[in-house]
Amino acid sequence: MRDLTIVYDGECPVCRNFSQRVKVDENVGSVKLVDARKPGADRQDLTNRNYDLDQGMVVRFDEQIYFGADAINFLARVNSRSDFLNRLIHLMFRSRTMSSLLYPALRAGRNFLLWVMNVPMINNLKKDLHDA
Repeated sequence: MRDLTIVYDGECPVCRNFSQRVKVDENVGSVKLVDARKPGADRQDLTNRNYDLDQGMVVRFDEQIYFGADAINFLARVNSRSDFLNRLIHLMFRSRTMSSLLYPALRAGRNFLLWVMNVPMINNLKKDLHDA
């Protein structure tokens, strides 16, 4: 079985609910959820590769990394369409063009929601002063 990893912002209720509710086709394999705010190997690897986790979610599948709009587009294409939410995800984001157009609005909504909740950004690429 192949594994699919979704790296998302665990402090964002919309991101968290989306990541927990998305269902992938049984041929894809199992889904591993990773909270981008918690330290770990997945987060560190993405940081080392200069992925800004405040700019988008990440999906990793078969050694391929999908980021932001590409990540949600990939999930839309492999999702099971087993319920209303997953059918809606498929319809809205199966097109690369639509994913590219809609994803910035989703990210802006996430940023606004975090601001309202007084939750800081992930800042995984920010260097500490003593790291410089």
